[in-house]
Amino acid sequence: MRSSSPRIRLDLRGKGLSVGQTKEFVLAAAGEAPSARNIFDIIREGAVPDITFHSQGESFADLGEILNMEIKGELEQGSLHIPGPSLDFTSVNGAYAISKGILQGTDITGTYGNSNISQASLSLGLKGEAAPFHLETLVRADLKEVLVLLRRLVKDKAFLQELNLIQSLNGIALGRLVLGETLASVGAVWRSPI
Repeated sequence: MRSSSPRIRLDLRGKGLSVGQTKEFVLAAAGEAPSARNIFDIIREGAVPDITFHSQGESFADLGEILNMEIKGELEQGSLHIPGPSLDFTSVNGAYAISKGILQGTDITGTYGNSNISQASLSLGLKGEAAPFHLETLVRADLKEVLVLLRRLVKDKAFLQELNLIQSLNGIALGRLVLGETLASVGAVWRSPI
């Protein structure tokens, strides 16, 4: 604490934790703020070999505001749930940072059902229905899962009519998948790996 602004500052560091222990660590530091809880609605399980937490403000209540927090760390063998498009990834490894209410993930690998993602980057707002969302990843995708995902995410009626003409689909596709740009309105782009 100091007399000049910001008056209160909190810095913590953890090593060799689980996501559950990290949740306790962050919520103890930030209080039961809904935006702090949102972090753990997204990052659900896994190991956290290293984490740093920083928050500052004019009052103790300010320390719990997501816009005042900066969290950096790594996730190993984690599970992530992306609200909005309702995507669940497992066996997730990567680095993350939370700053100004935005979760940034880099160099992410993991699985989505029978599909694998690699070299993924994620940007996800932690506040609001229209929070920013952007996921870009290399994918080795099970085509059955791609069909189900496209039917769920794409809103264009003409495209959906064409998808409904497909009776059977098997195989693997390689490419770059881009999803974005807000949680309220997720669009999909598939690009060839070449």
